[in-house]
Amino acid sequence: MPESLILIPDISGFTEFVNNTEISHSQHIISELLELLIKSDELGLDVAEIEGDAILFIKEGSVPSVKDLIDQAEKMFLQFHRHLKQYDLQRICNCGACSTASNNLSLKIIAHARELTFTTINQIRKPFGPGLITAHRLLKNSIPEHEYLLFTDHFANEIRDTDFSFKSWVKFKKGVTDYRDLGKLNYDFILLNELRENIDYVEPIPIVPQELDPLTTEGVIDQSPEIVFEVISNLDYRLFWSKGVKELHYDRNKINRAGTKHVCVFSGSQVEIETLKSDSREGELIYAERINDAPIVKDLATYFILEKLNGSTRVKVRMYFNPQSFLGRLLLPIVKMNTKRKFSDSFKMLKDYCENNTDFNNRSNN
Repeated sequence: MPESLILIPDISGFTEFVNNTEISHSQHIISELLELLIKSDELGLDVAEIEGDAILFIKEGSVPSVKDLIDQAEKMFLQFHRHLKQYDLQRICNCGACSTASNNLSLKIIAHARELTFTTINQIRKPFGPGLITAHRLLKNSIPEHEYLLFTDHFANEIRDTDFSFKSWVKFKKGVTDYRDLGKLNYDFILLNELRENIDYVEPIPIVPQELDPLTTEGVIDQSPEIVFEVISNLDYRLFWSKGVKELHYDRNKINRAGTKHVCVFSGSQVEIETLKSDSREGELIYAERINDAPIVKDLATYFILEKLNGSTRVKVRMYFNPQSFLGRLLLPIVKMNTKRKFSDSFKMLKDYCENNTDFNNRSNN
């Protein structure tokens, strides 16, 4: 039976988080990264299993060359860190998961080759055998760094006989780890740190300028700014407080960030809303979004400025209207009056939801 490739990219770096927001956001971030690693496959790999923060790839009956595996690892690493850099620029959330992802998350990759056997469980064909055990055990090893590509001794001869000068960052090191049940396992590894210099430039998200003469309103919510921000910015909660919205269409698998778009469906109409990057000051949490094709005025940006007020939150709302036609400018006073009336109802719903949700109150008291 020919040997098969076992390739395991493994993400690490998230610590244990204590609240629901951080746990949920860390799961979403990891899911996006795992999806990205799968899409970056250029070797025709099969996904045998998603294992928490890792992917078990196999290539049945075939083992790519070390050069091809290095190319694959390079692509995975660069796309992984470019995604994190982009997310750091786009994020609007300051929870532990979101604020530490780009600095804390790391990627290691284990490459092993061995004959595989398969079993069928509930009509799903799965690999098993000693090769998988070895590859998984090597996720815990003696390498002091966090980001590397590890080759088991199957590849030792090819590594010894091949010139890898085609990539300056490829510098093989020898390693060995002694396992109680497996004995000493020898391996070669390449540190991936130098590749960080090759991560593509990510364009910063522009701050949308705030026009003059906004419609302003404010109120107090008897809840922490962090929870009020979560309710406003997390689209999962939008239907609970946004007056008149019948349906909401958005990607439930991703965290809301600058550039995210969602569609609010009203009775007889719908609008597309884009999340904006906002420039907040110390002591403030700000969430901003914009309707790019608002009725009559065409452009409507709304800013929620949250300030801590003893044990409560002062919520200041500023709405910037940008009428782009003579009719829009003519009807602007009426539009502002109607908008303020409708938003007043939404704010009452927001206040009630934040203050009376049992889960939020339990978190505030912990």
